[in-house]
Amino acid sequence: MTEALHWNVLVFVLVVALVTVGLGAMVLWQKDSTLHRWTPGLVSVGSGILLSLCFVEFFPRSFAGEPKSASLFVLLGILLVMVSDRYIAPLIFPSKCGTSCEAHNFRQPHDHGHASISIQTTCSSIGCILICSLFDGFEISAGFQIGDKSGMLISSAVILHSLPVGAVVAGLGIAGGLSKASSLKGVILVGLFMLIGSLVGLSAVSLMSFQNIVLPVASGVLIYVSLGHLLPASLNYKYGVLGVLFGATIVLALSH
Repeated sequence: MTEALHWNVLVFVLVVALVTVGLGAMVLWQKDSTLHRWTPGLVSVGSGILLSLCFVEFFPRSFAGEPKSASLFVLLGILLVMVSDRYIAPLIFPSKCGTSCEAHNFRQPHDHGHASISIQTTCSSIGCILICSLFDGFEISAGFQIGDKSGMLISSAVILHSLPVGAVVAGLGIAGGLSKASSLKGVILVGLFMLIGSLVGLSAVSLMSFQNIVLPVASGVLIYVSLGHLLPASLNYKYGVLGVLFGATIVLALSH
């Protein structure tokens, strides 16, 4: 990866992280729920883009080199997210957290007067979101390594489902009875984990084969995040299917 491309990735991720944190901070000090109303639609479009990119760009390139080893590394990527969701996420934002992962349940209520969800649900949900942000940064760095078009597409998809995430974390904190300071900490960690994920992706490219190892792992991560996290949340939304189809159409149109 060239130095110029290296900085492009970091700048893209930094911008997304800063806007995510900014929107989360706004939610903590404002009661306007406009962003929450738009969140399901944005997530559904983003999930359509990510799911399509996985099959149009990531998978074909992953299996172009060594198909047998690629299959193993794709599986490794899937298992990596599963283990992280189940066992690592509750440890990242610990406050007597359980292990239920509700990171992309965007219908959590948030009442500013009292806790409307349990502290266990709040903390485990925020922990899962942090894990997802880590993998978002990793996916962006892998996308730019494939090419500028893929990098821009995956960045756009990440933007669509990540920008509301800061607001979701803030809302979860408030709904769980956390203080504004603790909720803001969770919002800031979302941006930080995204940056860390991009740095991990950039470092991995310089240490091992991109096509034979890094890309298949990224493909596994992408397929699990899109199918396991984003798509179920999108289908719970009234117009979620249309959003997914719209996102997929964007990728298919640009790929041809």
